[in-house]
Amino acid sequence: MTDAVARHQLEFFCFCIMSNHWHLCVRPWVDGEMSRFAQWLTLTHAQRYNAHYKAVGPGPLYQARCKSFPVPDDEHF
Repeated sequence: MTDAVARHQLEFFCFCIMSNHWHLCVRPWVDGEMSRFAQWLTLTHAQRYNAHYKAVGPGPLYQARCKSFPVPDDEHF
């Protein structure tokens, strides 16, 4: 996560790691940066996970698309 934040132009507020997914609260500084960040983060994590556990062929680590939603107001944030 630290590597991904350092590589991309965004502001990182917080995260929550769940048993089978995670939540992030970030603000991209340029258009398209959120998708580049998510792509690099998930690809790198999957590669590191598979290398660590020597996982070969069980299928993709991430099986659904990344979703992003704008925070509607300060109170919700």
